[in-house]
Amino acid sequence: MEDRRTLAVIDIGSNSIKLLIAILQGEELVSLDERIEITRLSEGLAKEGLLLPEPMRRTIEGVERFVWVAREAGVSQIVVIGTMAFRSASNSSSFVETLLDRTGVSMKILSGDEESEFAFRGALSGIWEDKYLSQNVTVFDIGGGSTELVQGKGENIIHRWSLPIGSVVLTEKFLQKTPVSSEYVHKVRLEIRKILSNRWDFLSQVGTLVGVGGTVTAMVAVKLGLYSYTPESVHGISLSLGEIKRQIFLYSSKTLEERCLIPGLSPGRADIILAGACIVAEILNIAREEKFVVSHRGLRHGVALHILQGGHFS
Repeated sequence: MEDRRTLAVIDIGSNSIKLLIAILQGEELVSLDERIEITRLSEGLAKEGLLLPEPMRRTIEGVERFVWVAREAGVSQIVVIGTMAFRSASNSSSFVETLLDRTGVSMKILSGDEESEFAFRGALSGIWEDKYLSQNVTVFDIGGGSTELVQGKGENIIHRWSLPIGSVVLTEKFLQKTPVSSEYVHKVRLEIRKILSNRWDFLSQVGTLVGVGGTVTAMVAVKLGLYSYTPESVHGISLSLGEIKRQIFLYSSKTLEERCLIPGLSPGRADIILAGACIVAEILNIAREEKFVVSHRGLRHGVALHILQGGHFS
């Protein structure tokens, strides 16, 4: 019998919050609604070690809106998950308590391993799982505060790593002034390479390389010059190393105001896209790959599949 329960998953990331409302039809996850808001929760986190009041306010208000949308849709269950920012901040419990008080929904902070496993499963759901079931696949997810790398075969995870490089953190540390000289971009990429080089053996045997998250979907939108973004328009598109280098030059050569005018690039992501693109380029360089495939699906889809297929989730 098909499971017609509806589930809402709200993923609170370092840079954005994402809502997925979905059902399970047979073994297939079917999305009914997906939304995103950029709330920049991790703003100032790297410097202070705390979630700051204004980013927390923006994020909680965004989650309140998503909870309202989910309840209006009549979902059976609402699940809220937190990732790297909450694992890093010393005052995460304050956010969790305030969110519960304001929405009546408790939040689960995922471990690095849980985040990697759910992101991997979500990225390969649907069209991916049949095509890549018998071969090694490496999924990377560039967030605001960290980059997750997971390698697996079928549903078996072989390796997983959570690295302390993310688009918001790198931007705050290195890339706040625009435009950015090619020499300085090279310096930033060397910093990224030092962190990734600790995983050289892992990244040298990636199999099929799949990227998820706002950085890579934004880069596809820029490649295609999309004025109207839909998941279907970016899902399954390949990005080459040459295209990534072109976009790095595009972003670094412009002021922040000029970046906001680039077709396909959301103004809310314009300040951090250069850092994200540099991380992508270095992943491909160390992996010795010339391209990767973009999946619109990710962590929230993996969590939804886990729950709707009967998995335990506290």
